[in-house]
Amino acid sequence: MTEGGGKQKDNSLAEDAEKNDKSNISLGSSYRGIKRQKYTIWDFLFTFGSMLTFLADLATDLLLSVQYYRNDDYWWCGLTFGFIFVPSIITQAFSIRWYHVDLKGDQGDGQSTDVAKKSSTCKEWFFWGFLHIFQLGPLNRYIMTLWYGWRSRSDPQHYYKMVFEYRDVTMLRLLESFMESAPQLVLQLYIMTRQQEAHWLTATDRKSVV
Repeated sequence: MTEGGGKQKDNSLAEDAEKNDKSNISLGSSYRGIKRQKYTIWDFLFTFGSMLTFLADLATDLLLSVQYYRNDDYWWCGLTFGFIFVPSIITQAFSIRWYHVDLKGDQGDGQSTDVAKKSSTCKEWFFWGFLHIFQLGPLNRYIMTLWYGWRSRSDPQHYYKMVFEYRDVTMLRLLESFMESAPQLVLQLYIMTRQQEAHWLTATDRKSVV
């Protein structure tokens, strides 16, 4: 009876500790200086819209490169594809590096890292590596941002995971805008001026950048 009562007491203490952890992550509470706020449907829609613009920009760039190739404009095709592929490689490298850093956590700030800790299993590493090889790192981060944000509506611990994931994908988009979007804009404007014509796909591609 004593042993059974001790186990029940330990289980009760563990449940109370878990409840206290979740109650501490209430609205207005902070972690690493970030105050938790309610994740609304508008947050979800704006993030989803940002993901769609990312996909539209990538798709139009690829289609435009193929269009140049079909028109025997191999020089324009090579430059257009180069401004897609090289920045993408650099972006994926930053993304996988930040994922590795996030796994280590920040043990020197004196705060618990369990709130935003990510798993580091072989399965997780294989999954992330597979996505980054196929240049889908930012897309996966968008999906994880949406998933963590939606989960935070019922489980507050996911809010900070969403914040850090969105921070990373925002920085990746910033790098992508300087390394890919801006050079592509200049290149396509030059091609349009040089050829004295604007293909509908070229115009669509530039609108997706702007």
